Amino acid sequence: TVQCQREWKDDFSMRAYCEKKQRQAISELSAGRPSDIGQGEFAKVRAMCAEEWPRDFAMRRYCETKQYQAIRELRR
Repeated sequence: TVQCQREWKDDFSMRAYCEKKQRQAISELSAGRPSDIGQGEFAKVRAMCAEEWPRDFAMRRYCETKQYQAIRELRR
């Protein structure tokens, strides 16, 4: 990804690792809405994390995961 090329320009090992993590994150994000998260909550979280991390999918996935955990905690 462009993110990995920019961050690890001359370190090919780290760039390969970065790209692998980005692909994994994209795959997980593609799974869509968790079954226990409402559509409205999902849309808000997805938009917020995408705005905060537009090119770093691993961080976007992390952002979403933390938000879903918080939503679940607030329901208790």
